[in-house]
Amino acid sequence: NVTSYPLDLHGIASMVNGSLMPRPPTILATLIAISFIGTRELPKRWVHSMFRVRRRAVCMALMWLKENNPKFYGKVSVDEGRLNLLPEDDVPMEI
Repeated sequence: NVTSYPLDLHGIASMVNGSLMPRPPTILATLIAISFIGTRELPKRWVHSMFRVRRRAVCMALMWLKENNPKFYGKVSVDEGRLNLLPEDDVPMEI
C-alpha cells in the first residue's frame, strides 16, 4: 500500500539548500515518513539495523563522492559540526 500526502516543498528546499554536507538531522522527519502496519510491534533490533547511521561511514561516503563525482559533489563542503550531530552508530533521535 502507498499513502500520499502533501509536502511543504518550498520549506524543505529552503532547509536543504546549500553545499554544506551532511544535511542536518533535524530535517529527517520532514523528508522521511514511514508507516509499518502489522499485528505485532517491531523488534527494536530490527529498527536499529534498518535506520542506523554511522557518522564515520557518512563522512567517508561524502569524501568519496567529492572525489569521484565532482560534477555534483565537487563544490560540497563537509562540515565537521554537522557530522558531529550524527550518531556514531545509532538511529538518529529524529527518526
